Amino acid sequence: MAWSQPQFHIVTKIKQALLNNDKLQKVIELCLKNNPHDPHYMVYDGLLYWNGRLVIPDDISLKQQIVHECHNSLVGGHAGYTRTLARVTA
Repeated sequence: MAWSQPQFHIVTKIKQALLNNDKLQKVIELCLKNNPHDPHYMVYDGLLYWNGRLVIPDDISLKQQIVHECHNSLVGGHAGYTRTLARVTA
């Protein structure tokens, strides 16, 4: 019996970008110590969330890749500006 599931390499890149961002790394450390400076933050599986939404570090290449995946990929399709923006911000 075999198990197959999609692998999302973007998650690895987001985790690496979080590690490279000193400000967000401090937020993660506070969350892991159960002492967040903002109660809306949480850490799950090495990713930082704010109000249940994934925090994307300020990395232009990472943001471009996310938009590309949501706009041009076979999964995302070419839905236009409004629908792509809705997908990215959801």
